[in-house]
Amino acid sequence: MKKIMIITAAVLLALSTGTQAFAKSEQMGNAEVDASLVWASAPTSAFDNTIGLAIGGGVMVDKDIQARLDITFLSFDATFFGTDLTYSRVPVTVSGRYYIPTEQTVKLYGQGGLELSFDKVETAFPFFFGFPGFKSSESTVNVGLTGGVGVDVAITPQLSFVADARLHLITDYYVTLQGGVALHF
Repeated sequence: MKKIMIITAAVLLALSTGTQAFAKSEQMGNAEVDASLVWASAPTSAFDNTIGLAIGGGVMVDKDIQARLDITFLSFDATFFGTDLTYSRVPVTVSGRYYIPTEQTVKLYGQGGLELSFDKVETAFPFFFGFPGFKSSESTVNVGLTGGVGVDVAITPQLSFVADARLHLITDYYVTLQGGVALHF
């Protein structure tokens, strides 16, 4: 976990210091798709933090405002008294992103939206006194809010590095930090 965070910080530092030649403008296009690695805090104290994957996209609806759709895939695992628990969460977020107006390579933004989270808990019970083990699962759909801040660093007119931090207010709040690349067209 520490290695991933150190590598992410090093990549962010390298990209932010070496990419002053490009500005986020009409050259970058009005639409983007992105993919990111996501660190997520545990939804409850029963689980540890995890690393997941996010994909998303957005369309500029105004000079500084982007409408977005993001899908994140997270999975948490734990073991209690020989019982394995797996908690899967797939939040689908519809949001708006406001870019702070600048003519720089590095753009800061705020983001807020509505989250629909598809959650599933699977419990695998072990063999017990000669009786075979069994699995059970329960799925729920939860609605919540998410907000955060981030940075978009242009690498070329068509490619940028994006990173953000978000707070998810849902049945159990959690925090995500993510970093990845965005393709503009």
